[in-house]
Amino acid sequence: MLVATAGFSAFALQASRNILDMHITLGRWAQTEVPAGDWIATNDIGAIGYYSERDILDTVGLIEPELGEHLLRSGMALDYIHTRLPRLVMVFPGWLPGITEHPGYRLIRTVTLERNVIAGSSEMWVYGRR
Repeated sequence: MLVATAGFSAFALQASRNILDMHITLGRWAQTEVPAGDWIATNDIGAIGYYSERDILDTVGLIEPELGEHLLRSGMALDYIHTRLPRLVMVFPGWLPGITEHPGYRLIRTVTLERNVIAGSSEMWVYGRR
């Protein structure tokens, strides 16, 4: 039992470190970069939304039912997201098809985790509106 507890403790510590190094860091950064009233679109809404204190557009649709309806009609999340004109788009690579080529956004920052145990990817890319 002690070995299992120690293993879980190490996992929990690393998972917390991942959230701090990626999501909390980006949320705090966005708080200084994004004017109040502007949107941030992201696929990992919790810590980024909390620490940025900005309006969040959920690129997965968990808290964005209109996105789900849009996906059923057309299938392209990026089209819907672009109509909302978020100041930043923070996504894991490959989670928002078309963002890298979209003329409305440019890559402005990346965060890479050295030992990811909890995030959807070891990288998060941040795109700014052109």
